[in-house]
Parts: sequence; C-alpha cells; structure tokens
Amino acid sequence: MITLEISPIWWLVVAGVLAFPLFAVGARRLQDTGEQGRDAILPWGFFALAILLWELTSFFSAVLDRGFQTPNPANGPSGLLFVMIYLPATIASAIGVVVCVVRFLSNIAPAFGQCLVASEPGPNKYGPNPTEVPQ
Repeated sequence: MITLEISPIWWLVVAGVLAFPLFAVGARRLQDTGEQGRDAILPWGFFALAILLWELTSFFSAVLDRGFQTPNPANGPSGLLFVMIYLPATIASAIGVVVCVVRFLSNIAPAFGQCLVASEPGPNKYGPNPTEVPQ
C-alpha cells in the first residue's frame, strides 16, 4: 500500500486557497454592517502563524530528542550548550503557539458575532444594502 505524507504547511496553503471565498464573503458581510472587512481576515493570520510555530516546536523537540539519544558528541550535538540553545527555543515556540491561538480565538469571536448583526439601513460607502429589495 502506498502512503502519501503531506506536510501540514501544504495543508495550510491548500486551506488558504480554498478559504479565499470565505474570506471575501466575511469581509463583505462586515462591510455591510459598517465594520472594516479586514477584521474577517486578520484572525486567520494568527491561525496560520500558530501552525507554523507548531511545526517549529516539533522540529526543536525532534532535535532535542536526537541530541539526547546520541551517546557520542562526535556523532551529533549533545551536552549543556546544546540544551541551552534548543530548550529555550522549544519553550518559546510553544508559548508562541499558545499566544497565537488565544489571539485567534479572541479576534474571531467578534467577527463571527458581527455577522449576526443586521446590515445598516440604506447604502453605505461600499454600495447598496443587499438585504433591501429595490421597489
């Protein structure tokens, strides 16, 4: 059986391409309520950054595991200097993931909530109100 492994980075690229219409509709909906359309897109930047930092954390963690499994320093990095470099990097990138996820959730909630608000009556600076039927 053939297995196909695709990096999460490629999944992120595909998801971004497929989600572009969603971003456009969300931005248009926020503009209909008088808000800025970029508020629908901005939280997803934090989501993408969280995925990239997660990959970085996985890399640092794997490097640390390999370093501790190497008995001979000539065969790979090990020792106190190795731990002093990669352990803080692993911790910092893990904290970055948590911060990005919290920022994503705190920014996406108002955008979703704003989609439940009725449009402004009459035309706004972005055009006519799509919920009003011309008579």
